[in-house]
Amino acid sequence: MPKLRLDLNRTLTGVLAASLLMFGFGLWFAGVGSEMMHAGFIRTGLVLGALWSALPTRERPAAWEDVTWSSVILALVGVIVFLSARLRWSVIPLILAVGIAVYFLRRPLKRR
Repeated sequence: MPKLRLDLNRTLTGVLAASLLMFGFGLWFAGVGSEMMHAGFIRTGLVLGALWSALPTRERPAAWEDVTWSSVILALVGVIVFLSARLRWSVIPLILAVGIAVYFLRRPLKRR
């Protein structure tokens, strides 16, 4: 698979993330503006911070290049745990369906 070339500057992304976070928290502590404005700056800073941590560096490739089945299953388990805390018993069929799907997807196919 060919290497994906991104035209993103990792340093600039990190600086923007930190600036937005500091600006959002500064406005929040100062009591200036509305809560929606504070939340917008803070959430955008968090998303840019997550993107910054996933971008490639000189020593390692981008985070999305090393995705394995175990990390996908771990993410699905996290989503299920989050949903089960909110939906209680209605998520049990979802857990069973994901378990069955993982069982059948992980087995090797037998060719005739």
